Amino acid sequence: MIPQYSILVIEDDTSLGPVISDTLGFIAHKIKIAQTGQEALALLSSSGPFDLILSDINLPDINGLDLSQLIRKEHPQLPIIFLSARNEEMDVVLGLELGAEDYIAKPFRARELIARVKKVLNRQIDPPTPSTPKVSEQDLLISGPISLNAISREVKVHEHEIDLTQKEFDLLELLLRHPKQVFSRQQILDRVWSESLDVNDRVVDSHMSHIRTKIQKHAPEFSRQFLTLRSIGYQFKPLET
Repeated sequence: MIPQYSILVIEDDTSLGPVISDTLGFIAHKIKIAQTGQEALALLSSSGPFDLILSDINLPDINGLDLSQLIRKEHPQLPIIFLSARNEEMDVVLGLELGAEDYIAKPFRARELIARVKKVLNRQIDPPTPSTPKVSEQDLLISGPISLNAISREVKVHEHEIDLTQKEFDLLELLLRHPKQVFSRQQILDRVWSESLDVNDRVVDSHMSHIRTKIQKHAPEFSRQFLTLRSIGYQFKPLET
């Protein structure tokens, strides 16, 4: 039985788009193809919701990176995977910094495409329903004004829910689960971006900056508990009680 996933493919190559759609047909029941950024935004409004977006970076009317920012404003939790030619490495790094879950380099094999897409989709966890068992202490992390629910993947600061991308959530969870432990940037890459290739330290730094900014809106003093250790990495130091 085909899983009930919906995927939006944004690809202007008229020969590649249908190939991607046919390939993803093994893991999704609804696939829509947009050839431009404007068409993609229209489909998001008329044919959503979608569980994942697979987007080329070079589109005829807008850069895929800029398009992802527009999409993030309305759909902050919607995961995005970029498609990229191998000579666009800097665009790929920037895309990951902007919150993309992964990228797939062109040309790619069908098995690789399916595996990478499935990995992101499998991280999508439905929010708890009334019949869902109570969240265990291990899955509910609370420190000062912040609470992180690993089951529903919700983060609240002073009871204000904040929107994090999947990678931002994973990074925050890693630090909260290991208070006072120092993580090098490479250790963070290995744990949070284990499935991504050619990702450098800049991605960690930008995601950490985004997390601090989002927390700072509701708890300026608490955002300073995420320490940057120069030339080493990061550490979460809880407030002393």
